[in-house]
Formats: sequence, structure tokens, C-alpha cells
Amino acid sequence: MSRDASQLTSLPPEILGQIVSLLPKFSASSLRRTSRDLVSIATPAVFRSIRLQATGDDPERFMQIAESEKLRGFVREVTCDPWIGSHFRYRSGWHYEIPSSFFDALAFLSCFRQLNALHLRFPPECGDDSFPEESSDFRYRILHTVFNSLAGSWSRESQQKVDAGLNMEEVYKYEMKKYPVGISQGPIVLKCITISNLEARLESRLVGSDASKTILGSERLTDLRLLIARQTRGAYSEPMATGHDFFESIPYTWLSSPVAANLRVLSLHSHAPWGWYPKMDFRLVGCGMPNLRVLALRNFIFSHEWQIEWFGSRGLEELYLDTCAILAHALGVELDHGTSAVRQANGEEVIVSHEGYYANPSSGRPVETFVGTLRWHRLFSHWTDSMTNLRVFKMGSTRWDYPAPVDGSGYAGNPYTQMIWATRSHGVIWNDFRYFDCPSPEISGQDVFRFRTGMSESAEAGLEYAYYTENEWMDCDTYINGTEYEREMVEDDDSADFLEPRREGGGWEMDDGNRGRDEAALDIFRSSVEVRWKEVSREN
Repeated sequence: MSRDASQLTSLPPEILGQIVSLLPKFSASSLRRTSRDLVSIATPAVFRSIRLQATGDDPERFMQIAESEKLRGFVREVTCDPWIGSHFRYRSGWHYEIPSSFFDALAFLSCFRQLNALHLRFPPECGDDSFPEESSDFRYRILHTVFNSLAGSWSRESQQKVDAGLNMEEVYKYEMKKYPVGISQGPIVLKCITISNLEARLESRLVGSDASKTILGSERLTDLRLLIARQTRGAYSEPMATGHDFFESIPYTWLSSPVAANLRVLSLHSHAPWGWYPKMDFRLVGCGMPNLRVLALRNFIFSHEWQIEWFGSRGLEELYLDTCAILAHALGVELDHGTSAVRQANGEEVIVSHEGYYANPSSGRPVETFVGTLRWHRLFSHWTDSMTNLRVFKMGSTRWDYPAPVDGSGYAGNPYTQMIWATRSHGVIWNDFRYFDCPSPEISGQDVFRFRTGMSESAEAGLEYAYYTENEWMDCDTYINGTEYEREMVEDDDSADFLEPRREGGGWEMDDGNRGRDEAALDIFRSSVEVRWKEVSREN
């Protein structure tokens, strides 16, 4: 044993355990091999978080850990990712071979009885069944196996029955070679679930199952983070379904009352705008999320007056608005004039109006124009008084589909090194919906892949207003620099007088002084939050 190792082992085990838990995994693994005395201290840190990818011998290693009585008890966090490696390009027309060993390994989740957190990762490409690797059945197959394994309801026979009903030719060729035997002891209750690139598709087979209700409805599940992928078709990723049914169903599925009642952390990020179109009405979450303390939204479109009070009365302690906007104007749309009855936690039934939302499905009524009255300064002025528990607020935009920049890494221009870059960076892309509170450090060197670029809070990154016309979203810049057709649609509309388009400092404003009022209200709101954060910090 080296002198340094001897000095380490002289520390009390509790302190040494705390030190090792803060080390990167590769450092803890090296420490584990340093001396026999450090094995018992370093092993829990090495196996606390493990990853199952469909690459190389990852699935086999995962199953070995699951079958090891000595190691599986240390596992608290698992990431499952069907990525087969940087050699394969989605939408390339290349043959995709179903990762059979990955499918086998998924069922071994039932072995990790101490599991607290599960992270599921999918590619952003989805919705085109002509590509087996992104078909709805492929994703459902993974989600079904995961939820049933965790719920204790998985069996080889039931899996084979599900596989036989999938519309995937490649699954017919798949033969289960390995599966857990005699492990299940009832449901594994999780504290945190995250899903990257969840397809915006109402998957009744999944959300209506007893297994998903068991896992999502657990009282211990307090942290739910979803990144929702937009469905596209073809090699050029042309948008197809907008996910109306999926988003409208969220209050009854992913945020049903048994789920939402226990949540303390909720992150809902989407590749495309949502909230108004497709509609997701937070008022329809029957329990009202009474325990929610942290809320993170990306691409959410505020549109209605009720949202000022609803968000302001949640008792939030942290709020993150990433690339969010307020709907200013919508042209040529069919608007909803219906209502819904919502039963709240106290049993009282409340009628909720859908007035002013995009109608789904279309009923053939004449198209209308939506003119928004909501403004950022009104929203922040109210929140300054109502969000009395808020101590962290961030508003801006994040580069979420690419790793943090590397200075002098030498990856550009070389196919081989670019493949290395893709392999090393894969684990950190599409993760901002999980790490929304990450700062923006100045970083360089090999540790770059351990960090993410945080949200930019520059003046240009917030206080946005959105415009919708002809199935397209526009911002003010698009209105200025867009096509003649796009500009004429706004300028020729009689109800667009409030826009009063004029150039002021290179930009456009909806009305006199609106930008100034927005910025002033935001400054006051941020100042009040900062004061509260300092007070809480002093108390702690």
C-alpha cells in the first residue's frame, strides 16, 4: 500500500465515504483498485450510478452487475439508452439491427431493489414508422419492459406476447436469450424519473397500463422531468403530427392526480412550442400540484390571463423559463369555445373554459383571429407580490442539443476524431431538461464533458412574444425579415392594429413603451427574488 493510500485509510470511514462520493466515477474506480482496504469504501461510489447502452458489451456488463448479489445493492441510479454507437446515422437509410442484448438487459432492472432514479434516453428522431429504430412500437417496447420490470409484473411469457403484437419486422427475428429468474419482489418505488425525447404521441398502451400507474403513482415519486420530441417524417425531418392528443392528455396521464399530488420537481421541455398550440392547460391537473416547489419549462407559450394567478399561487421556490414566450397574435385559426369539468382535490367540481385556445379537433367552423392581451410586465408585476417563496428565477435560452464548447480540442475536420467527439458527447446532449439549474462556467480541458452550458439570461434571450399563422410560429424578427407573404398576413389583418410596426433601435415593439415596461418589471422581480435568496442563505 502506498503512503498516500495509508493516509486515506486512517480517516474515519464516514468521512472517507463522503470524500469518495464526490469523486468522478473513473477516479473512484481507480481508488478501488489502489488497495484492498479501500475497496469497501470506493465500491458503493463506483456502482451507485450505472448505464445501459446498446453498444458493445454494455448490456452484458449491466446483466452481470444485476446478477451480482454483492454489487446490485449499491445501485441507486440507472440510465437506459438504445443508442448503438456513433457509427450509425439516423434517417440515413442504413440498416438498423435491433440490439437484442439491450432488450434482454432491460428486464434486469427488476434486480435493483434499492434503485431511486431512472433516466431513459431516446433519439430526437421519432414518428416515422418506416425507420424501425424510431417507430412508436420500438419506443413502446422499451417503455413497456422498463415499467413492468419496475412494477414487478414482467414475465418472459407476457413479453413474448407483447412482442408478437408489435408492428416491427425486426422484432420477429429477436429471440430472448437471457432474462431474470426469481428476482421480482414487488414494485421498485422510484424518487425520480427522467425521459429524454419522449415521443409526443398519446400512447394509451403505456399510460393506461397498471404498471405505469404503479410506478408513476407512487407516493415516493417526487421528481419528474420530460423532454418531449416532435414527430417528424423523412430524411429531411419534415414536421408531421403536432402532438395535440399527447399534450392535451398530460393532465390525465403523466400529470394525473396520483402523480402530480406528490411532485416537488417538474421539468417539462419540448422541442417545439406548446401550451397554446398544442394545448396543455395546467388548470386541468385536478390536484393542483400542492407540493410543487421547482418548475422548469422550455418552449412554453403563455397565452391567457388566468396563467398570471395560477403560476403565482403554486408556492414555487424555483422557476426556470427556457425559450418561453407570450402569444401576441394568431391569424387564421379555429378557436375553441368549449369547457371542461375538473374535479379538484377537495372533491369540488370546477368548470374550466377553453376560450381562445386552438381548437382540436377541427369542427369546420370559420377561422378567427386571436389577439393576446397578456404582457410580460403584467405577469412579473403580479409575481413580485404573489411568489413570496421564490428564491431562484432564471429566464433565457439554452443550447440544449450540443455539448459545451471545447477550446482547441482538434475534433473538427477529421472523420475519425469526429466519431470520438460524437461518442464522448452523446451522454451529455439533450440533458438540459434535467440540469436546468446548471451555471455557465468558463471551462476547458478534458473535464468539458462533465458540464453543460447554462441558460443565457441576456436581454435578447427573454421577454419574447410569439405570433402564429398558417401552421407556423413567428417571432418579431421573422415579422421584420420574413417573407412578403408572412408580413402581408399580419399587415392586412384588421385586428393587428396593436402591432403598430415601426423600427426603434433596430427592433419592433407591439405598442409604445411595451419593451421598457417589460424590462423594468423583470428587473424588479429579479431583485425581489435575489433579496429573498440572500435572506434564506443567511438563515441557513
